[in-house]
Amino acid sequence: MNLRHHTIKGVAWNTLGRISNQVLQFGLSVILMRLLQPADYGLLAMAWVVIGFAGIFNEFGFGSAIVQRQDIDAQHLSSVFWINIAIGAGFTLLFFMTAGWMANFFHTAGLKPVMQWLSFSFLIGGLGIVPGALLQKQMRFDLINQISVATTFLSGCIGVYMAYRGYGVMSLVAQSLSNSLIGLPLMFIASRWKPRLVLSWKHVRQLFSFSAYLTGFNVINYWARRSDDLLIGKFMGSTSLGIYSRAYALMLLPITQVISMVSGVMFPALSSIQHDKQRIKSIYIRVIQVIAFFSFPMMLGLVATADHFMLGIFGPKWAGVIPLIRILAFVGVLQCIGNPTGWIYLSQGKTNWMFWWGVFGSGSVVVAIIVGVWMGSIYTVAWAYLFINILLSYPVVAIPGRLIGMKWIEVYRPLLPTFLISASMAIIVYFAGMALPAAWPAIWKLVIQVMLGAGIYFTLMWWWNIPVFHMVRALVAEYRPVIMKKLMIQRV
Repeated sequence: MNLRHHTIKGVAWNTLGRISNQVLQFGLSVILMRLLQPADYGLLAMAWVVIGFAGIFNEFGFGSAIVQRQDIDAQHLSSVFWINIAIGAGFTLLFFMTAGWMANFFHTAGLKPVMQWLSFSFLIGGLGIVPGALLQKQMRFDLINQISVATTFLSGCIGVYMAYRGYGVMSLVAQSLSNSLIGLPLMFIASRWKPRLVLSWKHVRQLFSFSAYLTGFNVINYWARRSDDLLIGKFMGSTSLGIYSRAYALMLLPITQVISMVSGVMFPALSSIQHDKQRIKSIYIRVIQVIAFFSFPMMLGLVATADHFMLGIFGPKWAGVIPLIRILAFVGVLQCIGNPTGWIYLSQGKTNWMFWWGVFGSGSVVVAIIVGVWMGSIYTVAWAYLFINILLSYPVVAIPGRLIGMKWIEVYRPLLPTFLISASMAIIVYFAGMALPAAWPAIWKLVIQVMLGAGIYFTLMWWWNIPVFHMVRALVAEYRPVIMKKLMIQRV
């Protein structure tokens, strides 16, 4: 099977898995958000500011290095495995012991037990890095997504049960930890890999030059993405942070699901043809068009339906999220284009370029967030975040584009028709929602708006004969029989 078939089949499996996961995650989040309070999500966001940062060092980019390197052997894998266990155990002990200090920093006593329990995620995560990277390198996305759906469902059930029993934020902690614990043995079984009692520093150093710069970029990028949580939690409290973090998470959900359908596939696929720059450029531009085809209407549709979406599904206690979603959704449109550029850096082995771009780009984001916090509300933070993303929309594509001979205009120009059609659809949907009777339940209005929006979007795509519409139709038609056949075999 050639690269094209491997890649599209992988995307097809990722699509099935992500759709299943998105339905599960969204359903679980609806239940949990109705059972829990904004302050519970604020506590979890405070904890993940620190836990997530240390998690970058826990992995240290070795998983991506395993995928990118062509001549990987057993000594590489076992050495990375034992090093990650040692690092994970060290971080678990460190954050368990310093949880009280972090609670004092945020002036929130309830943060201490959350930090202590979540510290075990380092040890669990370190155990799964190698088998997870091997499955990705082998492009076994059918197994990866089956494991993901199973762990999401089982851990979600645990979280919902604990929330129903009144455990508050600890139900979210239990959901997170159980997700990692359930998936760990499944990854080892699926990868059929067992570690050896080998620790070779020579083999570790061979991966280090790639992973060190990648880790440096991830550190900088992390604080650019988490500085808002840190500053809002520190200066505005857990309730404000809970509202902001939920708005940000809901905005990111369509993006992460759409991009992750192809991201796990694109990195190993582009790495395998890393010397054919023209081919990488052609594949990359087409994939970005497909991402925009799904993401743009979802993000702009979210702007049009935000009030009925939040009130109808999550309830009035989350009304403060509505204006935030409308601002951050435009950030999502830009991130649909900017986030995948990491594939180019990684496939070309240019993590040093990626690191220095992170210094400039992420540093600019942090400055914008500080200005937004200084202006005094979570809404000014969102506006500042949107403004800096607009300013960075050119260099975020132009810089990695130089690695493969790709110009900025070659990426953005094919996306313009999709954006204009999505914006037209959103405007019609918004005014249609305003015209509906005020006495109707918000959930009914949302359903009508979504159905109307989908009909308008696909009709306009077909009517104006947009190339990406026919590209997606052709891909679906080509691989639907293959996937359906495999699903039927597994069912039997």
